[in-house]
Amino acid sequence: MNELMTLTQFEVQFEPSVIAVKNEDKLTEMVEKTAEHYKSLVFSDENILEAKQARKELNDISKMIDDQRKAVKNGYSAPLNEFEGKMKKLTGTIKEVSDNINAGIKDFDERERQKRSEELSQKIAEIAEAKGVPFEMIPVQPSWSNKTGFLGKKMLEEIESAVDIAWKELERIAGDKKVIVSYATIKGLEPDSWMEMVEQGHFAAELMPLIDKAAEDKANRLAKEEQERKAKDEYDAAIAQMELEKQEQVGEVMIDRETGEIVDEAPTQVPEVETQTVILQLTGTIHQFQALNQKIVELGIAVKEVG
Repeated sequence: MNELMTLTQFEVQFEPSVIAVKNEDKLTEMVEKTAEHYKSLVFSDENILEAKQARKELNDISKMIDDQRKAVKNGYSAPLNEFEGKMKKLTGTIKEVSDNINAGIKDFDERERQKRSEELSQKIAEIAEAKGVPFEMIPVQPSWSNKTGFLGKKMLEEIESAVDIAWKELERIAGDKKVIVSYATIKGLEPDSWMEMVEQGHFAAELMPLIDKAAEDKANRLAKEEQERKAKDEYDAAIAQMELEKQEQVGEVMIDRETGEIVDEAPTQVPEVETQTVILQLTGTIHQFQALNQKIVELGIAVKEVG
């Protein structure tokens, strides 16, 4: 390692080359005069051959100049390319080793991070258990796994704060569940599904209007079903009475009055709707009794005052 460090101050010997064109002034003058000469010519059908010859001569001059440029460039670039090749090979060798070391460092850091994560989980579970809070309720912050300040005073305070928040949420859930159980039961609804919503984070105050709506919908549905049942019973009774009135017993048989046909079956008896009489003592506000009275009238329930 020390030998490598001593080479970090290495120097490269480099002498800038000079590229000179012999008779550059004369070459420039010749090119400019040639260009000027041919630029002034006007070609026609009579001298087209001369134009083609001029084009060839100009192309030859251009090619000769460009060939010289390429030859000088190749010769000039050769040592530079060789130098770059050597330097890239050396840096490639260093980079390969450096990449391997970097991979090892990343692997080490990941193992250390995983180790800290396990220690963190144990510490959170310990603090949460002391408060009676499930570990799953604690939102683990990514910064808690950082090496800096790991399980230090500030981090432990943050964990304890998160546990306290979760504990208060548990208390809130327990209180809201009691409220919801009582409220849903009073409204004639099963409380289980509403309690699940409390556990999912909904508040009692948020759910009570929904319970009111569900209870109202249920009452309307039951009232409609009862109304439909009553209407069906009345319809069936009316049909049975009509059928009975159409028949007449002659001797031991029943005869249909309209057709004169003998009815084999015994006459259908009109089913009687069973009624019950109950005595209740009710307590409520004037508005509640008004609403109850309206419902009694709608259902056709007979009411008799008992002294």
